[in-house]
Amino acid sequence: MARQGPRRAVGSRRSPLLYCNKPSQQRNAEHSRGGSDPSLTIAGMPKERNMTEALAQKTIETKVGYLPAPKPFHHRYSSDTLMEAIREQAMAHFGVENHTDRNVHEFFLEFEGQRITNYGQTLEAVIGGKHHEKADFELVEQVTNGAR
Repeated sequence: MARQGPRRAVGSRRSPLLYCNKPSQQRNAEHSRGGSDPSLTIAGMPKERNMTEALAQKTIETKVGYLPAPKPFHHRYSSDTLMEAIREQAMAHFGVENHTDRNVHEFFLEFEGQRITNYGQTLEAVIGGKHHEKADFELVEQVTNGAR
């Protein structure tokens, strides 16, 4: 059995950086036989992720405004980011959280004047085909009086 060496980076300036756990002789032998090397991965991505899918992944410039804040929250998200993650990061940026005192304070995102109610959907599902490169949201606080 061949000794496993350290991971070696392979690739060129024009191709993504790939990592391989196999020694170069074994990797070169498999390549010369025309076999693919399943140990190659795009840097930082799981092995099972399809390279075409990874390259096709689009990012969307997202802006979240919050009325009491002087500046909006800006961040680039991949199109498959869940809306819950965007809402949580925007709330953390503005220093707010859902809480109950004598009233119930809940924060929601709105897109094009419509409240988002399903935070389990992706950013792409919310914006549809309308805005491929950017999306503007508003963080809105709802206060329910006297709820216990």
